[in-house]
Amino acid sequence: DGVIGGAAAKAPEKEVSVVFTDIFDSTRLWLESQQGMNDAIDIHNHIIRTMLHKHSGYEVKTIGDSFMVAFANVIDAAGFALSVQDQLVQQQWPTSLGLS
Repeated sequence: DGVIGGAAAKAPEKEVSVVFTDIFDSTRLWLESQQGMNDAIDIHNHIIRTMLHKHSGYEVKTIGDSFMVAFANVIDAAGFALSVQDQLVQQQWPTSLGLS
């Protein structure tokens, strides 16, 4: 089982909805500002994991800046995706990344 917010999360069973995330153009951003991306990854991962918990999701695995997450139903998966996008747009990202 995965760990979310310090508590064990139970993997969904039977039919599941799977969501994959990825940071667009992250290779370029890492090359331009390693410290900025370190800070951005911390913000990004906090948002993903917070929304995952809120929408009853399960963290399957991470690879680099990507997440594979699963949900017991499509409603929770869609709610997660919309909430993550909303939170990401509202963030103040490191100025060295030029994302404003």
